Amino acid sequence: MKRLFVLMMIAALSLVMACSSSSTPKKTVNGFFSDLKAGKYVEAEAYADSRIFDTLADDEKALLNDYFKSMTYTDPVVSTETADNATVTVTLTATDIFTVIQGFIQTVTEKAAAEGREIDNMSDAELDAILKTALNAPDAPKKELTLNINLKKEGSKWVIVFDDNMRAGLFMQSPEEAYGAADEEDFEIIDTVEVTAKYLGNDDMTGQCAFQAGEEKIEMFCHGEHLDVLNNEYLNKDVTVSYQIVSKGNNPEEPRLLVLQDIIKK
Repeated sequence: MKRLFVLMMIAALSLVMACSSSSTPKKTVNGFFSDLKAGKYVEAEAYADSRIFDTLADDEKALLNDYFKSMTYTDPVVSTETADNATVTVTLTATDIFTVIQGFIQTVTEKAAAEGREIDNMSDAELDAILKTALNAPDAPKKELTLNINLKKEGSKWVIVFDDNMRAGLFMQSPEEAYGAADEEDFEIIDTVEVTAKYLGNDDMTGQCAFQAGEEKIEMFCHGEHLDVLNNEYLNKDVTVSYQIVSKGNNPEEPRLLVLQDIIKK
């Protein structure tokens, strides 16, 4: 009888704990950033609608640790909430990583020149050490960004939608800063190409997907419904796609981008 009483108490406590930890938009955002700052990427992914860190190597995660651990965020505020969607606003403060990377490139270039070496001959460990020092410098530049995070309900669980806004915001950028202005008049289509290649997967952080066409690896920007079809039907399989080669402002010095246009089912 005593054992039955104890079991009933445990069951009651478990129910209370489950109710107290029920998913809400605010708890989801808090949990995500808490795990992110602690370098717990698997746990952080549980709060998102996609596996955003799955493709990163251990050394890449180590560098991200130095970036995310110093990030601070304000108490999340639920801006809007319906039965299935919500928006939560936070203000992030973190190292201005793009300014740091610009300084890193200059440091590496000067170091290679001073030592009479090619940058290509510098080891990954050496480059990582220089970048790590820059990220952890006491005078590393900081940046503040107010981020509106979109969430959706999956069953009884709220998850963060990893759209362009969220991907860019994690690195203190607006989507326009990270991916360029949305005004299509800024871009010129150089060519449209059709290719049959093996689909290798996508990088959720950058929005790029990779294909293997013979000896050539092709990376292009893929979004929305195209990614859903590729991931669900063609992972590690051959698929025929068409993509556009575009340049911004018809400037030959600007890098050309590849943008997936269509999945061709023959």
